[in-house]
Amino acid sequence: MVKQVYLDKTPLDLAQKRWFQALESAHFFRTVPESVPTTEAFERVTAAPVVAARAVPHVRTSAMDGIAVRAAQTAGAGLDRPLGLRRGRDFVWVDTGDNLSPDFDAVVVIEALDFADEEAVELRQAAFPGQNVRPEGEDFAEGQTLLAAGQRLTPEAVAACLAAGVLRVEVVRRPSVFVVPTGSELTSPLEALPPGKYPETNSALFLGYLRRWGAQATLHPLIEDDPTSIANAVSRGLDEHDIVLVNAGTSKGREDLTASVFERLGQVQVHGVSMHPGHPVVLGVARNKPLVGVPGYPVATWATLEQFVLPLLEKYYACPLQSRRTLSGTLERSVHSPLGEVEFVRVRLERVDGGVRVHPLTGKASALSSLVQADGVLDVPAALSGYAQGESVPVRLLHNGRPVFEREQNDG
Repeated sequence: MVKQVYLDKTPLDLAQKRWFQALESAHFFRTVPESVPTTEAFERVTAAPVVAARAVPHVRTSAMDGIAVRAAQTAGAGLDRPLGLRRGRDFVWVDTGDNLSPDFDAVVVIEALDFADEEAVELRQAAFPGQNVRPEGEDFAEGQTLLAAGQRLTPEAVAACLAAGVLRVEVVRRPSVFVVPTGSELTSPLEALPPGKYPETNSALFLGYLRRWGAQATLHPLIEDDPTSIANAVSRGLDEHDIVLVNAGTSKGREDLTASVFERLGQVQVHGVSMHPGHPVVLGVARNKPLVGVPGYPVATWATLEQFVLPLLEKYYACPLQSRRTLSGTLERSVHSPLGEVEFVRVRLERVDGGVRVHPLTGKASALSSLVQADGVLDVPAALSGYAQGESVPVRLLHNGRPVFEREQNDG
């Protein structure tokens, strides 16, 4: 197999557009629905609207602990004119959630009653119809749409479905993603490191993010830089899975074979994107399925996952899969970026005197520390050469599980 070298610099938005158009033509985004038990549907994406099978609540219930009464019968009760009521004749005791008899139309909370025992009470304020009563269908009416198509089944959504009698839901089938790690210089992080070898850790990034974004991930054993072995693995992935990701071998060195393998098995749409880190991305289509050659440096791997794999899965599901919260802060150090490339600058955030300070983190595309320590990302557009110190900049927040602003001012 002749190695192909045609690393280019396609603008990020154009690269996404070109690849997605090729996948649209291949009908990749025609998703398949499947029915699953509602109790197993957490974080799945609905394939069709979900409709309530019953009202919630399905009967009138008491909203408070107290007594159920006929509101008209309590007219005239006041602080200086207590109204005596007898159990059975005038009221019944109810707890929150109890069904209400059609004979009663109001509930008086227990704190508003004077009573010596449970058989007789005095009421010092008139009740009104519907007081402290949950009517049938107050939350959801029977036949009401609970969830639209393309909506994630959060814990709250699952609870609502179960309350409304929906025991199965139609969801989009999870895409199956095949991850092929490559590199003759790498070895398993679970084994002792031989001389000249480095631990292969990018697989943790792949598996973690793919699962977070609702995909089923399968990891192929680490492959050395051999074109036949890589091609066989990719071909197997295309046979058995929906998406194939190959990690490393995407640039133009002697052992960078991913683009050639993709060209052999299908068609390369993009090789090289104007972004940093992550420039040597390879995007292809084979057997009507997506191929992604992901650069090997860990921060470039992360950037490629965020800029191509996440949008791919969101388009597949027709649903957002990750929050895109942003905030503005004051840049503590100037940032220089090459014109013509989108740059993803990892930053640490600090709250000081009611404002937010943005600290750019040092570290190249090989530095996992810049991801572990980052609270957010400063995206520098291709048309800018950077930002000046003291400038107010927008920061895209990351979700790394660490408190963002609970640092002392003198930390770092």
